[in-house]
Amino acid sequence: MCGIAGFVAWTTSERAEERLGRALHAMQHRGPDDAGMALIDAGGDKRIDLATESTMNNVRLRHNGDSESISPSIALGHRRFALVDPGPQSHQPFWSLDGTCCLTWNGEIYNYVELRRELEALGRQFATRSDTEVLLAAYQVWGTACFDRFIGFWAIALYDAGKCSVLLSRDRIGKAPLYTYHDSSGVYWASEIRALRTITPVADWTVREQSVVDFLRWGIRDIEGATFFNEVRTFPPASYSWLDRVEAEATRFWSLPDNRLGLRDISPEEAGAMVRTTLLDAVQMRLRADVPLGVQVSGGLDSSSILALTAGLTDRVDAYTVSFPNPEANEEPYARAVADMYGSTVDYHVLSPPLSDPLEQLDGFVSLMGEPFHSPNQLTNHAIWEAIRGHGLRGVLYGAGGDEVFLGYPGQYSHPFIRWLIRRGRFGSAFREFSRFPARYSSSTAKDWLVRAMLTVHPSTEEWIRRRSIPPGIDPCHGLRKRSTMSQPPSELEARQRSNMDTWFIPYWTRIDNQNSMGVPIELRCPFLDHRVVELGFRLPVEHFIHDGWTKWILRLALNRDLPEKVAWRREKMGFPFPLSDWLSRSKSHLMSSLADLDCPFVDSGCLHDNYDRLREIDPNYLWYILSLGLWWMDAIQTTSSAASTSVARRHPRLFSEE
Repeated sequence: MCGIAGFVAWTTSERAEERLGRALHAMQHRGPDDAGMALIDAGGDKRIDLATESTMNNVRLRHNGDSESISPSIALGHRRFALVDPGPQSHQPFWSLDGTCCLTWNGEIYNYVELRRELEALGRQFATRSDTEVLLAAYQVWGTACFDRFIGFWAIALYDAGKCSVLLSRDRIGKAPLYTYHDSSGVYWASEIRALRTITPVADWTVREQSVVDFLRWGIRDIEGATFFNEVRTFPPASYSWLDRVEAEATRFWSLPDNRLGLRDISPEEAGAMVRTTLLDAVQMRLRADVPLGVQVSGGLDSSSILALTAGLTDRVDAYTVSFPNPEANEEPYARAVADMYGSTVDYHVLSPPLSDPLEQLDGFVSLMGEPFHSPNQLTNHAIWEAIRGHGLRGVLYGAGGDEVFLGYPGQYSHPFIRWLIRRGRFGSAFREFSRFPARYSSSTAKDWLVRAMLTVHPSTEEWIRRRSIPPGIDPCHGLRKRSTMSQPPSELEARQRSNMDTWFIPYWTRIDNQNSMGVPIELRCPFLDHRVVELGFRLPVEHFIHDGWTKWILRLALNRDLPEKVAWRREKMGFPFPLSDWLSRSKSHLMSSLADLDCPFVDSGCLHDNYDRLREIDPNYLWYILSLGLWWMDAIQTTSSAASTSVARRHPRLFSEE
């Protein structure tokens, strides 16, 4: 994992070194090991490599010289966090041996060992042991078809002198972040929005209202590749684009499978064996590194599966979990059961929850995250990753993606699945699944059945379940919500699974986990997001994922012998505990003080102040979404704009001026 930044200017760029330096400085947390730049005058065929104050010792700059002697139209910058071949020989920007291509990238190509053997058989020679050199050689041999061969994740900016152009690309799932901005002067990119802001000609961007509306409703962002700024987009996953005189449309090289197998095509036993084999290979590849790695295990099915498979592949594995004092929210006994099953192979570490209040680090964390985020519990995640990094690890295998791939969220998939059965005339199966899903909405069985029946028949009931009605008079964002239409996820099962992978959940979870973990930094390696595992999730019969009230049934079946029974066949899903309502209550004074000068057109500050306690009682999550929006606005808009002649806030009409 690293950070990249750069641009292609349609005319030669002044002060390119200074601008790129600011972007790399803004991402210094992403790359403590090394940094570098390459400035290229494509028209004049001149190129210069530049060191920074963070450049590793003994780095050989291939094209040395004075930056004042070049007027670059292309600039490539890199911050490095090294896990494979960490020496100076793999410094980036990385030039091919023949000097015709230059690469900066963020990510990991896990099958670089196999690809290197294949390329060597074709006559390629290598000067390093890195996946960086393998990636570049693969491009030179296979062109953009190389992306079909990669197993891993990446965000790439690659200069090809033969084409006199730069190639951008992003991995299939979109795990590696890459933000872009373009105008009449050129195309600009970076791994983080705040780094991108330092190199674009115009830093005073406008806020995208639709993103604000969707975040306040759903608590997530990055929907459909959008950001909180109208001018900034996420480069699309599974795509590549050449940057010439105009920004070309991105070409997609991979998509989720469209056709599923039927129950007659594959038995549960065959499907389970396929799931285990594929997931095992994904885990094995993600254990490749030249630095210490571990496994983060919560006690849930996904992370426990990863730990079990890892323990079967290695002689020793470091496993880290967290123990919470509340027994009803503590999954540590389940994680311990998995560790005990593999004896001395697992070096089991139990971390205690951070003693410090998240409030103490909130201001800096808001700046790190760059956009609003769904819960202050992200600070707890950050502290846990800092503790694991303190043990000397640079990366952990992590269970993200299992719920999206194997239909693990009952609230997301149970009712769409029942509707799916009904539409196929399978009424008996539908009733059986309906009756076997655990109660969720009421302590009264009759009321719970009624609510779930309404959800099955009328998907729009989900809006009522998701959020209790907030009276307009106490809603600080009522004016915005009243006049704006929010995005909606699909209500049908397969469309919802696809959207959660493509445009809803996974884009947000990968962005927020990446930004959070790279602030440590520590790399999260996610076997469930291996594209081969994901493809299985869209090829196997739907009935293999939800069965007799069990979610992720095929995963349980696949790992049944690898896990303790109480882990493999556990129904309840705790999640990561955080007493949000209590925290909001004791943090009120600090939060309101932090937002005392808030000048945001989307939030009525007076209404927020007067109704804070009512909002906390009715819907603490919604209150936090408003607070997170306000804290981000103070940091990213008001602070940035205060140095400019005109603030962003003043350019927007006040929504509440008449009230």
